[in-house]
Amino acid sequence: MVYLAAHPELIKLKKLFKIFKDKLEFAPSGIAVHPKTQNIYVLSSQGKTLVVLHSDGQIAHIEKLEKEIHPQPEGICFDQEGNLFISNEGKEEDGVGKIYKFERKESEIVRQ
Repeated sequence: MVYLAAHPELIKLKKLFKIFKDKLEFAPSGIAVHPKTQNIYVLSSQGKTLVVLHSDGQIAHIEKLEKEIHPQPEGICFDQEGNLFISNEGKEEDGVGKIYKFERKESEIVRQ
């Protein structure tokens, strides 16, 4: 809650604010350590959320994942260059799981 209080700009993300203010819907489904920054990335399928922690445990970033892209995010890892991969279980309609690669490009994360 301290992180949210210190970042009032997140209030505009009503769903995210609701998740962490009213009811904590966060059950980690995956965890990975960034190879270059040593930040800890914790993925939650419940609440479709990615939390980034500094190595000392302080919250660095919270990202609400788009449920259209990540219907059930379950796995997370990095390659040696620091590119992020998030895997999703398949939807009931097609049963096909998907893996998305996110690479840093001039301070932005770009989905491929």
